[in-house]
Amino acid sequence: MELEDVILWDQIINNIQDAEQEQQLERETFIRKNPFLLSDQKFVKLFRLTKPLMRDVIETLTPHLQQPTRRSALSVETKVLATVRFLATGSYQELTGSSEYVGISQASMSRCISEVCEALNAPEVFNAWVHFPRNLADFESLRRRFYDKYHFPGVIGCIDCTHIAIIAPFVEDAEHPERAYINRKNYHSLNVQLVICSADLIMHVVPFH
Repeated sequence: MELEDVILWDQIINNIQDAEQEQQLERETFIRKNPFLLSDQKFVKLFRLTKPLMRDVIETLTPHLQQPTRRSALSVETKVLATVRFLATGSYQELTGSSEYVGISQASMSRCISEVCEALNAPEVFNAWVHFPRNLADFESLRRRFYDKYHFPGVIGCIDCTHIAIIAPFVEDAEHPERAYINRKNYHSLNVQLVICSADLIMHVVPFH
């Protein structure tokens, strides 16, 4: 082996070692606090869910999420907490990830959001949480609870629509042309219809374009 080859190989090894040290330093920089030690009020303010409901969500999603296979991998709990925090704030991934109660990099944050949202949309998960009343007894129960809270007879839920911003589709997409997703405020979105009940949150979701 020539001297130039030895020098080049040493440089490659040094670069790999430097990258590993930087990666380790980045991992050590994030000191994650346990959000379940917060007060109930503070927890709801940060995550928009109560502690028991968050634990239910984590338990429900656990079979649908990749389990950690190495010591440095993110736990299911961290993935769910990070994603819910992001959805609750609508902020940037890097800002959300750097929170003391999330403590992960932007790249990890992006992967968490994709994985957890895909799990949330699994039919067995989504249909268990979001569904219309399945029988007459359910209809009557919703009607009674709505009346008890608002004194408005004969109502089981309220309907509304909102625009959810999306990344613009390809201009030349034959099935989903870009122009079809521009709303009246001149940005790309999906018009999502929700049926919401005061007692049981969301009952029905229909995204339109």
